[in-house]
Amino acid sequence: MANQELVMFPGAGLLADAFTAIGTLICDYIPWKTRSLNDVGQWISLYGTASQVEISLQAVEREMYVEMGLDLQKNYVMIYANIDAENIDRNVTGDRFKLPDGKIYQIESLTSWFLMDGWMSALCIKVEIP
Repeated sequence: MANQELVMFPGAGLLADAFTAIGTLICDYIPWKTRSLNDVGQWISLYGTASQVEISLQAVEREMYVEMGLDLQKNYVMIYANIDAENIDRNVTGDRFKLPDGKIYQIESLTSWFLMDGWMSALCIKVEIP
């Protein structure tokens, strides 16, 4: 038998490292489903059924706000999880996470390693629920 070279994926082991080094928490993952027009002609996002997921939650440092072009008046976090989440796109709203303290964060930007390694990282913004 010929020697086989071990192939490492770009994100192999990173989620496990984050889960171990930083710790995890269980939160509700709320997938975006569709949108519809309300009685006054405004688009309203509709979400699916929440399911519990294990995540690693990390603050976004304030000095990164300027570098990343983020609104200084908003609150952002990075969420790492082993799910296939939905990014914000044209006519699509990002999926949401409801933390144990009741705060809701919506995905603003997503880096998905899901097809390769089964996880994703998401820049999320705190949203107020009507």
